[in-house]
Amino acid sequence: MNKLRYLFFAFWVGTILFLSLVPVPQVDAPNNIDKVVHFLMYFLTSLVFYLTFHKKFLNVVINALIFSVLLGTFIEILQHFVPYRGFSFGDILANCFGALCGSFSISFFRKPLVQINNDNQERVE
Repeated sequence: MNKLRYLFFAFWVGTILFLSLVPVPQVDAPNNIDKVVHFLMYFLTSLVFYLTFHKKFLNVVINALIFSVLLGTFIEILQHFVPYRGFSFGDILANCFGALCGSFSISFFRKPLVQINNDNQERVE
């Protein structure tokens, strides 16, 4: 089961990396909808990190926040060097805010998240 968690985590991070670096078609969308997408992606990244590593790190909530913020900032810097993408401080702020809210949510719902994860692990084994 642990291998499956790590594979899902790698798939999640790889998907974010891929989606952040491929060309995006122009669509008629409300202004700043991309900030909402950034917020949600990094909110979920914090949760996925927590569910993957909650038994590995002592301060996993802080590690989830740090990892998510660093990942979002790193990808945003990479976008500066991609011709069809661009660097945006607004995107970094949305990433950080999503990671922060995700980490606070983890702190608030920590026991139910661990219980759900443990219940699922018992069913698989």
